[in-house]
Amino acid sequence: MKIDSSGDTIAAIATAVGRGGIGVIRVSGPGTYGIADGLFESRSGIRLSGASPMKALFGRVVRRRNDIPETLDEVLCIGFRAPRSYTGEDVVEFFCHGGRRVLTNILEECYRLGARAANPGEFTQRAFLNGKMDLPQAEAVLDLIKADTEGAFRAARRHLEGKLSAAIRRERDRIAELLSRIEAVLDFPEERLDGEVPQRLGDECRDIAARIETLVASSRSARILKEGLSVVFAGAPNVGKSSLFNAFLGCDRVLVSDLPGTTRDSVEAAIELGGIELRLWDTAGLCEDTGLLEAESVRRSRRMIEEGDLILFVIDGTRPPQPAEEEAWKSLEGRERILVINKSDLECPGAEAARNRFTGGPCVAASARTDGGLEELKAMLEKQIASWTRWPHEDAWVYTSRQKELCQRSREYLEKASEAFRQGLSAEFAASDLRIAMEALGQLVGEVTTEDILDLVFSRFCIGK
Repeated sequence: MKIDSSGDTIAAIATAVGRGGIGVIRVSGPGTYGIADGLFESRSGIRLSGASPMKALFGRVVRRRNDIPETLDEVLCIGFRAPRSYTGEDVVEFFCHGGRRVLTNILEECYRLGARAANPGEFTQRAFLNGKMDLPQAEAVLDLIKADTEGAFRAARRHLEGKLSAAIRRERDRIAELLSRIEAVLDFPEERLDGEVPQRLGDECRDIAARIETLVASSRSARILKEGLSVVFAGAPNVGKSSLFNAFLGCDRVLVSDLPGTTRDSVEAAIELGGIELRLWDTAGLCEDTGLLEAESVRRSRRMIEEGDLILFVIDGTRPPQPAEEEAWKSLEGRERILVINKSDLECPGAEAARNRFTGGPCVAASARTDGGLEELKAMLEKQIASWTRWPHEDAWVYTSRQKELCQRSREYLEKASEAFRQGLSAEFAASDLRIAMEALGQLVGEVTTEDILDLVFSRFCIGK
């Protein structure tokens, strides 16, 4: 889908689909005030085109058939004059009642008076094209809309403030300065580089590449903030995984029984912890493989463990650790894992042996029956979340796959330029690599764009934003 970037007037419902107390119709473009004056009658008699910008007027929206006005709704109407608006164009917003029919009727009148339906993200796209925001900030608008947790909200807000753009522009300016020095030599051969200069230029290329790599590394933290973490309850049958799962949620989400093998499939639920969404997965017992159904359950459990960000490996503290459990724990080496010794409210002769044998990860004793140890486990998870999402680099985050790929491309060509200097190659080779590195950063912030890039970014937006 290609987004129309022409200068016509667009209109759309800017609030969520469904019934609500208030609904908003947004209109933007050169014909905005003409449409508003043909549609809106203020109680004071002031035409919107003659009112002060950003002043709310109360009145009614009318539909005229054969010069007979029909009131569609009583509304508040606010006009914004270019360039002091969201899009940088003339913008009018109608605040009406949030019924579907009310909104549709007003929108259809906007179309009749000359507007066309806005494409997804077209208001924000116009804001970008009119210099109201750069491309990472435009992407942050969508992230802010989609943010469901405090962590995702804060990260999107920092992104919207232009932290990443500022960091990228600083590195791009450094590349431009390097390139200007090299091109001066290419343009004026008598200004040849002395022996130490190529080494210094190569070092500067490596320094910029290292700073960009630091930004690339932030993408993992950004993913966690944006998408949350997958936490998998794993272990042998009948160790109390489902009971712990329910206790963690504070409700009976999963059927539990004293019979082994009650859980046959993975069950998901979500909570917010430390500002991050945790997607909790209860899985079937890993050691259960006596039949076709059990074998399929184990296969699905292993797949969830492979895909999970963090594994809560549950064992029964009332019995000695089983060899199959030790083998399963060892198979998780190198993964983020926590050992949970369940049934701590009972005699647990196997707990000490488990602590000695199940090494390589934190351990906590818990009781699904009494909720003992659950707060300690949650505190442990919060500490882990904080370590994964702490990012000191000027609060700049690489937040999307597009941004990450362009940073990686820039870093790659900076390293190539550095290698060209190290090998003593002609300055043309380094200059070519630096131009590509600088262009990649320009694409990231939107200073170098194509229609395909704009389509990729803005087509993911909802209509009305």
